[in-house]
Amino acid sequence: MKDRRLARRTCTEARSHPRAVRQRTERVALQRNNVNNLHMISSRPTPERFVSEPIRPVVETADTARMAAGEPGLPREFEWRGRAIVVASVMRAWRETGPCRHGSGERYVRKHWYEIVTPAGDVMKIYFERQPRRGRIVSHWRLYSVRAGGAGTP
Repeated sequence: MKDRRLARRTCTEARSHPRAVRQRTERVALQRNNVNNLHMISSRPTPERFVSEPIRPVVETADTARMAAGEPGLPREFEWRGRAIVVASVMRAWRETGPCRHGSGERYVRKHWYEIVTPAGDVMKIYFERQPRRGRIVSHWRLYSVRAGGAGTP
């Protein structure tokens, strides 16, 4: 008897779990073809996909104003996997700092991060690595992740 009550409680808890509620709501919305509940399905954000690949900036499109301020010149266009990616807007920018590698108490900027939006609506996180690791001959610019927003995945 005790096991049956425990199983019933566990089943009830599982039904009230947010994921289970969402899945049940989606299933009911699809079964009823209820337009009012379909917004719950399409409003879920698309997952961010980890990429971590080098990108090649188009040098002519670098932001010289940022370079004058001591930051890397964020390119308005770069090449990734043989395709040209255009930067429509910058959502946010931040810096990653780290301690001095020679023992002093100073902190240095290691990476400049940018979250950008493409004309297709894709959101990409890119960064500029100030001092790439030893032996790395590839670009200082890297594409960290992609989240598809509009016309599909790049």
